[in-house]
Amino acid sequence: MAGRGVARSPVERVFGLLGLSFLLRDARTGQTYCRAYYHHTNKRRAIHKERAMHPSGRESGSIVNFLVMLIAFGAVVSMFIVGVAYLIKDLGGSDSGDRALSLDGAQLTLLTVDDQRTAAESLAKWFREETGARVSVVDVPFAELLSTVYADAESGAPRFDAAAVWYPDLGRLASEGLVVDLSATLAENPELEAELDAADFLFPLYDAYTLHQGSRFGLPFDGETHFLYYRPSLLAKYGFETAPATWEEYLAAAEAITDGEGNSGTFGAALMGLPSPLAIVSSYVNRLSTYGGELVDETGRPTLDSPEALAALTAMVEHYRHALPSPLETDEQAAFDAFLSGRVAMVEHWSGLARALNDPARSALGEDWAVAPLPGASQALNGGYTLTVLSASASIPETQAFVFYAARPDVSRRLCALDDGLDPVRESALASDGFSAAHPQVSEAARLATGNATAWPTDPASLERLNLLAENLAAALAGDMTAEKALQETQEAWSQ
Repeated sequence: MAGRGVARSPVERVFGLLGLSFLLRDARTGQTYCRAYYHHTNKRRAIHKERAMHPSGRESGSIVNFLVMLIAFGAVVSMFIVGVAYLIKDLGGSDSGDRALSLDGAQLTLLTVDDQRTAAESLAKWFREETGARVSVVDVPFAELLSTVYADAESGAPRFDAAAVWYPDLGRLASEGLVVDLSATLAENPELEAELDAADFLFPLYDAYTLHQGSRFGLPFDGETHFLYYRPSLLAKYGFETAPATWEEYLAAAEAITDGEGNSGTFGAALMGLPSPLAIVSSYVNRLSTYGGELVDETGRPTLDSPEALAALTAMVEHYRHALPSPLETDEQAAFDAFLSGRVAMVEHWSGLARALNDPARSALGEDWAVAPLPGASQALNGGYTLTVLSASASIPETQAFVFYAARPDVSRRLCALDDGLDPVRESALASDGFSAAHPQVSEAARLATGNATAWPTDPASLERLNLLAENLAAALAGDMTAEKALQETQEAWSQ
């Protein structure tokens, strides 16, 4: 259960004992202590004067009363000065030090997807060692992540403080007020922004993963992009000595291997064509990025009517004809398993496949595999996660501290260096010795991926739009509509 109480600061305790809590509230909303204190003391004087009047209307001339009032007033002023001193220390002291002290004993709960659990637990351990705060990790399958966030927010007793959300869902969550805008915190704390070192985030991942309508609603947590995995021996058998550098070379290799090996159950490639965003849209974006296209432009307008969009889908239809049967039933897991078992020569997939290939108990390929960038050295941001502060949390300051901690360059590098770690979101993590040692093949391929980078839309309607795109892409692959019509219908629907 996330921590629900926030400890009162020394100044709040002092002012509370004196009955001057309203002064602190005024100060925290930008009003001066002097003005508040002036009105407070004038009011006290009026009360004392009224109480010191005889029924006849004459003031009491007692010197004792005057001295008592003077002593009391001096005590109030002294305590007020002490309170102000504590407040100055509380508000103006070292930001990182105060955060660390206030976090000791805090209890937070982080929601992630199941394949991030190892990294999330390591992160929680490091955070506790540095701050004293406890972070519990709850993981769910990817398909349940968004619904879990909604169910928790609507439960009446929110459980989660932070969540690693799929970045295409960010706009929806931000527009409905379910995640906290971090823009003001960054703007008001330049030392925090400097520590974050935003220039170190991989381009264009920082903005793609975190921005909605110009505001930043999280920080990059787990970067996910596709690579091309291939079997060198099988490609070499058919005259291809290196990984395909273009989609035309990919088509030639897939066709030759399927024609030569298909009858024995081995095919040139596995193409993820299941009509879901994570499968068929990822496959399409891989090609779209190489051809220099985008799903939407920088204003959010769909660009599926571009020549690049049509070229990408036309190529994908050709690839479909030489892929593992049946592409329309091939999701990310089926493609993963097909390459591990040696039934295909090539597959586009995430870095997690490399971890499985390095495990003899899971892979039938031994050392007969390699990783390259996608043809054209392009990048497709097919997935990825943003670490967010959930608005329903009763421990928002503490959760913000946790999110900023997780995004620190040194912490990000450690997360990527784990055996079952996260994919890099930073240049420094990608270039680090730790990541290279843990994932040598993928790290080299990632460094070579210097071409166009295509991100997915993150507007509130992105999920519905991506599902529609998936359906129309599948129709084009199946021959139920032309590539032109599939993209035209999607463009028109997205433009409404």
